[in-house]
Amino acid sequence: MAGKLLTMKEASMLLFGTTELAAYRRTVRLVQKHKLTTTKMGRTTYVSKVVLEKEFDLVEEKTGAMSPRIYETEDGVVINLPKR
Repeated sequence: MAGKLLTMKEASMLLFGTTELAAYRRTVRLVQKHKLTTTKMGRTTYVSKVVLEKEFDLVEEKTGAMSPRIYETEDGVVINLPKR
């Protein structure tokens, strides 16, 4: 694995913008379902940031964390607003 390793909590922040328990569990399920390569040290599981970005088409935006993310889909446009 190349790149920065993230804990599942950090990965849930990257994927969903929150570290609440529901987002944490959702992140763990996604990593398991997509069979992503993980590294375990003690009780902590790590996943590569590069692997997450490739698997889920994440593009780091330079506009700041509080800007909305806009995605075009076949059905229309999806706008993810930041949680305040």
